[in-house]
Amino acid sequence: MGTRWKSWTAVVGLAVILGATLSACDSGGDSRGDAPASATDAAFPVTVSTTHGDVTIPTRPTRVIALSDDYLSPIVALGTMPVAYRTDGPNAAVPLGPWVADALEGADVEVIPAGQINVEQLAALEPDLIAGPQWLIDDNMFAVLDAIAPTITHTDSGKGTERGAWEGQTRQIGLALGVSDEAEALIGRANDAIDGIRTSNPQIAGKSIAVAYVLGEQVAFVNSPDASAGRFLSALGFATATIDPSRSDERVGVSREQLSLLDNADVLVVSGTSPQSLSDLEADPLYRNLDVVRADRVLATDITVSAGFNSPNAASIPYLIDLLKPYVGRL
Repeated sequence: MGTRWKSWTAVVGLAVILGATLSACDSGGDSRGDAPASATDAAFPVTVSTTHGDVTIPTRPTRVIALSDDYLSPIVALGTMPVAYRTDGPNAAVPLGPWVADALEGADVEVIPAGQINVEQLAALEPDLIAGPQWLIDDNMFAVLDAIAPTITHTDSGKGTERGAWEGQTRQIGLALGVSDEAEALIGRANDAIDGIRTSNPQIAGKSIAVAYVLGEQVAFVNSPDASAGRFLSALGFATATIDPSRSDERVGVSREQLSLLDNADVLVVSGTSPQSLSDLEADPLYRNLDVVRADRVLATDITVSAGFNSPNAASIPYLIDLLKPYVGRL
């Protein structure tokens, strides 16, 4: 399971067992291992801070593996085409967000299905940089991967940050790739989008937003402003609609019978494992009677966009904000 979906499915006790067999994308040429044109060897070696301590990257990386979508997106946005990336999601069919998918179309990049890491397969790709989330790479796995190539990790939590984990993660990957200036520019564009919607819509102040995901008869929610999603949405001016104030978990799951808990949300972002799961929710009388539904302030979307909200990154944020604008205008 991916960065986002590990948290979603854990709160509802959902277990997903998937193989970790490598498969290849359709290719239109050998573009694997492309490095940023602006990166220079003179910047190296560099030392990068990670959740497992400092890591030294001796030379400019040209064969990068991204083990989560929220690493993949800034890596590609900063001009590097990875040799492989690992899919996120409760199944390996979850598509990438449009903020990164277009850039990867036609590229010769290996796709690593969601599941446990197959170390031998990663080693066979001969990477010179591996980037992955903290929850996936524990101390033991870090030691194994770092012996293959310098490995960087980052927390998914927004705790202790102003706008979410994505700013620090973008700076980290920019340093690792030798493109720190470009990383700051990418962060700047995301922050411009954040500041733009907040200043143009003062009615957001004091309003709350909920981000939810339908898993069968359960609904999982971002429950804390300390979640990276919570920090991002608070930067827009929203308060996180706390579904269960008695719990400190960043994400919680409730049964469909408890949908009335959403009555404290002024805007709702919701998706499901499939179009049918979302349709089933929308047909539920408890859901249809929610104030936020009656007011037509629900962004009902697909699994990809929900993933973007659950764990935003510098590349996805402008896209997500554009999706929110019509619903903010109805406040």
